[in-house]
Amino acid sequence: MIYNGPKITTFREVFDWIMYDWDNHYELTKAKDGTFNVNKLYIGPNFLQYKTECYEIDKNLYNKVNQLYEIMK
Repeated sequence: MIYNGPKITTFREVFDWIMYDWDNHYELTKAKDGTFNVNKLYIGPNFLQYKTECYEIDKNLYNKVNQLYEIMK
């Protein structure tokens, strides 16, 4: 995977990406393979991708997104 920018290291950065589309009435969902998505945002264990932009994320950030998802269910 080719990353377009600096590594994302804080949950705040990931949450800002999630909120960008969530504010437009899209839901945070989880696919069978464990990837989360909101509209055109995809979050996997080591990446965050929005359209053609792709960023590496710290391992623990995926776990925090999973916790957020569990709270929202």
